[in-house]
Amino acid sequence: MIPKFKRPSNIPFPTVWYRFQLKDPYSETLVNYRIEDLTPNRYEDAIKHLVAHFLPDETICESRNLSRNLQAIADFQDIVRTTIMDHKLTIGCYREGSDEIIGVNVLFVKQRDEIGDWNHYNSPKVRDIETTHLYVCGQFDVFRHYKTRRCLTGFALSVLPQYREIGIGQKMLEANKYIARMLGINLISLLLTSDVAQRCAERAGYEKSYEITFAKLACKGATFTYPNVTSSSVSVHSLNLLN
Repeated sequence: MIPKFKRPSNIPFPTVWYRFQLKDPYSETLVNYRIEDLTPNRYEDAIKHLVAHFLPDETICESRNLSRNLQAIADFQDIVRTTIMDHKLTIGCYREGSDEIIGVNVLFVKQRDEIGDWNHYNSPKVRDIETTHLYVCGQFDVFRHYKTRRCLTGFALSVLPQYREIGIGQKMLEANKYIARMLGINLISLLLTSDVAQRCAERAGYEKSYEITFAKLACKGATFTYPNVTSSSVSVHSLNLLN
């Protein structure tokens, strides 16, 4: 069995990974933001943020109405909580001088030949989404293509609605580079389910490794069918830090 990744003890916790300026969402004034490790006292706040803003807005979660299904919400909370606590790599975005969570990115390290198991979760909606993730990621072997055994990846990225469209998501994806380098990891690979997320990743320097439209995905059967989606495709976007 492949041992689970643990954050190295030589990396200070918490670490502020990135500071930058973007405009205030309510004006044209530039303000300072920071992206830093999510600390244990904010774990439940981050989970509440994701339930409130990720589940109803993320493309395939929205399609399956996860935000209105109590069992799906419970399973999602369990998955996120376990990922945050086990890996200690989840980051939050804040305005300087404020402790309001503007954005959350649940990160973890994926290792070659490591297989996750969501079969013990009770919601069939959650199991279908995991099956979809495994299928899409299985169509492009990032480990073989980029000749590596580990990559940094993400489970959920969410930004408060009022802070969207000013570049927060792009900055959070850029912050991944600093984290990966500190971990000694040369590859970042993300599964993205929305056109907006894909454009955001490309602006942050990621390249499209694989793409399948929702229409073609639906041909695989009911498990892979996501009705009423507003985005065109699911993709794997990668960033090779050795380039």
